[in-house]
Amino acid sequence: MSNKNSNFKNHKLEGLYRSYHQNGKLQQEGNYLNNKKHGLWKVYNDKGQLEQEVSWKEDIQDGITKFYNNNGHLEIEETIKDGKRNGILNWFHKNGKISREGHFKNNKENGVFKYYDENGKLEKEIIFQDGDIII
Repeated sequence: MSNKNSNFKNHKLEGLYRSYHQNGKLQQEGNYLNNKKHGLWKVYNDKGQLEQEVSWKEDIQDGITKFYNNNGHLEIEETIKDGKRNGILNWFHKNGKISREGHFKNNKENGVFKYYDENGKLEKEIIFQDGDIII
């Protein structure tokens, strides 16, 4: 990071925050509320491509988080609640179709995980309970 744009209110970060790579490209942007990350934050690589979108609530991840590959295609989309994986987690093939999908509860696999080939055909299913394979 070579440069930052940030706002302060009563000596605390408040409002829009941006930081930049040394080459001047945007590195990350998001908002602070009372000195804590809040709302959607975006992270970019040094070529300016979006790498991550992360939702925050008072400095704790909370909401949908997305990870992108070097070509800008969505790789992973997950639901975070109170800083833990809770809800659906999807992985994607390079062609945009789902490669895996499953549910998490308190950071552990829980329920049916489905695995698909690049054409969208179901290949297998695995059932988890509290992170352990059942079937």
